[in-house]
Amino acid sequence: MHPFKKLLLSILIILVLISIFQDLTNINNNDFTKEPSVRSQHAQFNIIPVKVLPGDTVLSIIESLHQGRTSDIKIDKLLKEFRNLNPTTEPTEIKIDHVYYFPLEKE
Repeated sequence: MHPFKKLLLSILIILVLISIFQDLTNINNNDFTKEPSVRSQHAQFNIIPVKVLPGDTVLSIIESLHQGRTSDIKIDKLLKEFRNLNPTTEPTEIKIDHVYYFPLEKE
């Protein structure tokens, strides 16, 4: 093997080892150690997955989740949270037998 090829191979191995070392020493700074963003953005809500049944609407599900505390519910705020939790679905377009995430206000 030519000396030039040996030098290039040695440099490549050293760079790979340095890269691995840096990745391992900075492991606590990586994104995968952070909590999911859903939890941090929605600290004032519990997030409940609900399978939609025939006749259900977003409002009827929210009311049933809040168990009669409907006078305390801020509908606009909960609809906005529903949109945030289910970004590909409008509240008026939910489908039967699909699971959606619903906000439940913490007491």
